[in-house]
Amino acid sequence: MRTLSRIAGHLRLEDLLLVALTALGLPLLDRWLGGGGAESPSGDPSVLTGLLGLIGVLGVIACVLTRGPDEPPPLEDRALTLQGWARFPLAAGVGIVALETIPGLGFDPQPLAGVTFLAVFAGALLFPKLPVLPVTARRLLVLPMVLLAAGAFDQIIGRDLGGMALDLLGGSQPEVAAFWPLILGAVAMLYVMLVVAPRAIADPGSSGLAWAVRFVFFVLVVVLAAFLGIR
Repeated sequence: MRTLSRIAGHLRLEDLLLVALTALGLPLLDRWLGGGGAESPSGDPSVLTGLLGLIGVLGVIACVLTRGPDEPPPLEDRALTLQGWARFPLAAGVGIVALETIPGLGFDPQPLAGVTFLAVFAGALLFPKLPVLPVTARRLLVLPMVLLAAGAFDQIIGRDLGGMALDLLGGSQPEVAAFWPLILGAVAMLYVMLVVAPRAIADPGSSGLAWAVRFVFFVLVVVLAAFLGIR
């Protein structure tokens, strides 16, 4: 019980929302829409997807151009803190989200992706002059981007995950096990870009152990949901 309590202590509301969307919410929505998901009949992102992407990108821009109360600078003693390093995967992740979602609104996403890239690193250089914003408000600003990650995870570990989990546990197809490192690697990469990076900047202080617990929790729940046929 004490171990479970410690594990639960590392989880945040964002972790529960991400798991709920990836394991349950999006699969149910996909079934309700008849498999169309977030795409239009032509296969392009829908207007709703584009709007969510725009909200997510603007939220990240607003977050990186503010700082939390008593937050240490990302460039401290000429060395990068976790918040400093997080800006590299964050710039990449936000750029991918912009390119994959903003076209749904009917305009070129590249200028917005470029503005986001500049804002992410300008926020580090101008850190002492940035306005102070409460951590709760900054967590809300990056929440749309974190939830957009659920859509990316759904594309990677979607409908086939349940069957692969059954094959792996049953040992009926040993060659399936060779694909799991690739799948987990892709999920981990997206998790760092779209979950760890924005949340580490918005709410500094979580340890590497905390992020490892959150990632393992995410993977286990999504695999369990697929194994039970929920997704």
